[in-house]
Amino acid sequence: MKFKLMFLCAALFLAGCETFESNNGLVSGSRNLIDRATPTDGARARRAGFKAGEPVYFVTEIDGRRSSTGTRTRKLTSFRNQEADLLEVQQTFELVSRDGARIAQDISKKVITARDTGTALYSSEVVTRNNSRRQTSITIVGSEAKVRVVDNGQEEDYSIKVPDGVLFGVNPQWILAKSPDLGSTFTVNVIDLSAKAVATENVSVRNFAEEDVLGVKLGVWEVEIRRPGFKPTRMAFTSTGDVVRMQADNLVSYVVTKGVADRDEAKMEVINSVPVSFPLPAWDNFDIIEGRPVPFDRWSKYLRDTEYQQIKGSDLLLNRFAPRVGPANFPLSTPPAMSAFLQRSEGITPDDGEIADLARDIIASEKNVLKGIALLAGWVYQNIAFERGQGSNKNALDTLRKRTGDQLAHADLFASLARSLGIPTRHCSGLLVQRDKAYFHAWIEAWIDGVWVPVDTTVNRVGLPAGYILMTRGTGLGAPSDPFAWLLREGGLSLNVVSATKIHTVPGSGKTEKFTLYPGQKKTYVAVAGDWLANIYWGFSIVKPDKPIEWGGKIQLNAVTINSPGNEATVKVEALNKVLPCTESQLDMVVSSLERSLKGFRKINQGRVLFGKRRDNALFLDFSVALDNGARRRCQMYIIPKRGRSYRVTAWAPAEKFETWLLPFKQILDTVSL
Repeated sequence: MKFKLMFLCAALFLAGCETFESNNGLVSGSRNLIDRATPTDGARARRAGFKAGEPVYFVTEIDGRRSSTGTRTRKLTSFRNQEADLLEVQQTFELVSRDGARIAQDISKKVITARDTGTALYSSEVVTRNNSRRQTSITIVGSEAKVRVVDNGQEEDYSIKVPDGVLFGVNPQWILAKSPDLGSTFTVNVIDLSAKAVATENVSVRNFAEEDVLGVKLGVWEVEIRRPGFKPTRMAFTSTGDVVRMQADNLVSYVVTKGVADRDEAKMEVINSVPVSFPLPAWDNFDIIEGRPVPFDRWSKYLRDTEYQQIKGSDLLLNRFAPRVGPANFPLSTPPAMSAFLQRSEGITPDDGEIADLARDIIASEKNVLKGIALLAGWVYQNIAFERGQGSNKNALDTLRKRTGDQLAHADLFASLARSLGIPTRHCSGLLVQRDKAYFHAWIEAWIDGVWVPVDTTVNRVGLPAGYILMTRGTGLGAPSDPFAWLLREGGLSLNVVSATKIHTVPGSGKTEKFTLYPGQKKTYVAVAGDWLANIYWGFSIVKPDKPIEWGGKIQLNAVTINSPGNEATVKVEALNKVLPCTESQLDMVVSSLERSLKGFRKINQGRVLFGKRRDNALFLDFSVALDNGARRRCQMYIIPKRGRSYRVTAWAPAEKFETWLLPFKQILDTVSL
């Protein structure tokens, strides 16, 4: 998710770029309402803490919970031989996401504006987020805004054509210079770096009233700022030009005393998931999941029937969505109505040469569009590390160069690659049921001859299993605005799983069978060759390999056993009742125990390793044992501590043939997910 409103907080208090000394001229030239402000407001403001050159403290809250603190300081200065105001802002975010990721961000910004008009002259901003650093500067030179961006060592310079009087953002000095009155409306041009263009904003004067500001009664203006495609922002400021409050939807920033700003308060938790009552470790192995959203009346405002889900009373049926697509080859023919889903937009950069060249390299000589989509999805999955809760990158090219990003970064990159090849795409957002949580998620739908095909590169799927709850689809202009995200942040939501059903075809018969799992049911399932179900109670899953492999198995309460044809080789995954720490001393204890309990135990190797595609820490032991007939069997064992218990994975085969079984062992172990 892109934390746009977090970044908006920094802009909320950049509006107060004005100087107190210019106030007298503004008051004398104003009409009606501004005359109601008392002549001593400027002095009162100084006593209230708005003293030039000294910091003013503010806090930012989302739904009443503090998310950041900061200071702003206004000073008189000069810029290129003209009088100017300097505003310095320091702001710190310290958030913790529901999945445990710490989001630390510091913003340091300097803004210089013309003293009499508030028009833009120079701006510099440094954003430090976890281990990344991004610096942006804007200098107005004639009719151009010269922009320089240094992002983790990567430099970019470009210019934006700007009209006279352009602003960095609507600010009180610019409004007061217009001699405002109730009902006054103004139009202004502001610099929009995300679009690398100039945007138009409309300002309406809504109110003027006396308010308590830091213990002093002051006259306060309130205006509403609107930009097409964005929710309105309300700004309140004194007749001396000091911002006292900004509000956008359920986000609000306001001035406070130093004591309030320094108060030790719990940092806001960003809730990006809801708990699932019945863990589904094999979430990607089911065709139908029936769940009950709780409380349903809060969920129901955002739920609707789609290809991914249907509402059944107070229950929600989640379906596998893998539509059939007819043969379509490159170049793909698209009607004019698809143009919005092919163009460059926020985060999506199909016209970038590096993106376009990569897309052509990935599909190479492939002519089939659906297969081309699968190649693109596979490349993103294999080459872009997925980091939930780390925030998204600024655009697809940024993700490509960093080789890491969250679900939205994955979606932006895939969409850019696909669009560069003439494949329309649209973003989707909602929830993904994954084990014991339903996470806020983003994925893509790609258009092929009238059919929208779902693609999720974070799990390398073209056509999705049951477990996706669609809340909103995009219109082609990047990630859609999803109001459900705000409901999610309020907390108190959950999803109770009623049942989960797997439908598979019996090999050689053409018949289908269903396996349905219910909470609390204790049952053993026999696995069909090459198609294994997960152990539902102990939190691990085994899915069929990417390439067919004719092994069969049995699923029990706390273990899955998979046997090769002829039962010569065996892989077993077991859940233990306790945690065995991943330490050398613990491994020595395991070795000692096996020496005592196994006949003819002989150690070959031992150590600490990373297990599986998820790179979980594990203890590793390679050994052999003696059989009663004198032969020996060899075993490679992994013990992985995770989620409050340990899991034991063992691969067995005759000692003299063990090396020949390593490839199929790897195929199977790659399907194990804890």
